[in-house]
Amino acid sequence: MKITRKKINNIPVTLIDIDKFKSICGAMFFKMPIEKEMVVTRNLIRNILIHSCKKYPSNRLLNINCLENYDTYYSSNFRRDGNYATNYFLFRTLDERYTDKNNLNRVMDTFYEIIFNPNSSFGKFDEDEFNLAIQKRRSNIESKKERAESYVIDKLYKQMGDNTPISYVPELEILNKVTNEGLYKEYLNMINNSEVSFVIAGKDVSKIKEFKFLNNVKTTKYDKNLQVNSKINNKVNDTIEEYNGLQSVLGVGLKLKDLTYFESTYVLPVYNNILGSGASSRLFDIIREKNSLCYSCFSRAEKDDNIIDIYSGIENQDYEKALDLIKEVIQSMKKITGDELKRAKIEIISSLKESLDELSNYVVPIYLNELYNEEDISKKIEEVKKVTKQDVENLSKKIYITDSFFFKGGKTDA
Repeated sequence: MKITRKKINNIPVTLIDIDKFKSICGAMFFKMPIEKEMVVTRNLIRNILIHSCKKYPSNRLLNINCLENYDTYYSSNFRRDGNYATNYFLFRTLDERYTDKNNLNRVMDTFYEIIFNPNSSFGKFDEDEFNLAIQKRRSNIESKKERAESYVIDKLYKQMGDNTPISYVPELEILNKVTNEGLYKEYLNMINNSEVSFVIAGKDVSKIKEFKFLNNVKTTKYDKNLQVNSKINNKVNDTIEEYNGLQSVLGVGLKLKDLTYFESTYVLPVYNNILGSGASSRLFDIIREKNSLCYSCFSRAEKDDNIIDIYSGIENQDYEKALDLIKEVIQSMKKITGDELKRAKIEIISSLKESLDELSNYVVPIYLNELYNEEDISKKIEEVKKVTKQDVENLSKKIYITDSFFFKGGKTDA
């Protein structure tokens, strides 16, 4: 694998030469400091843009174009990384060893059309496309309680967030204020005021002489700190909400303080693996296997937010016992075993190696590596190997239990 970096029209472009795949994959990223409304508006924008464009003003016509170009695939996504919001658009198509010589140019032309020439007129998106996106987003938000885990995630983050970006979750209150004209203005804000980058991977992509569509793209630069830091509670903030579903979910929030770069990048994944990532974790062993309190129990680490969240599906009567046991497991992490450390490092390294079997995993991680100032996968593996038992135990002293949210099922309207 060979990585080439250059700038075109002041836009950072990364070209990854790799010949183990039969496809070419490219992605364009639009990064800006996040505002609360973006968790709704930016998802609406990505859904509208990827559905059609001015040149192909229906999803059917766009799909026909994809089929005509050797079943090319386009997708879009939105993510929040700490204090930043990123919309990114991705294409994947067959390498020109297996197509005619103009396929990649046609694909990138359509890629440009999807992003920069939406199905719109007079400062508004097509009304049908707008209404469809609103309807889907409304359904997604309104059905959150039916997806108990997703609901608890939002509620726990809102509770932990202290009005920082951690607390920015999709809400009907935001959606109800969205107008077609306002959404189109936010789209213009995205394409005109974002920090833009482009990454492409495939065989001999460094030999591509030009990317004409980048000549019309604007970019800016932001230096806002990536990481979110919210206050540490003096005591655990426990919340219980009842609802009429059958499933009960307990969420527990932990906050991290004063982590070094090495700790947040390499020690934290090891800590989290031992705590609650996988069937060999302490949470799974204690909460499920030894006490039979849940069908699942896992943890996730979000280093850009300096938090860890824990989720467990439990029975109502087991709430206090499960919460106490989770707190005990967290306290127990001040001492780990050599076997736990070894297993965690093997699993993390194996996962990193497996990621190399998917072409898109060469594209998006390049953006994330630069965003987080991280190394490539081979160097990550070497750094993970350096993590010691003492590193993990020292990290545990910088972790504080701050919040819990119990979504209690079984409520009746009587």
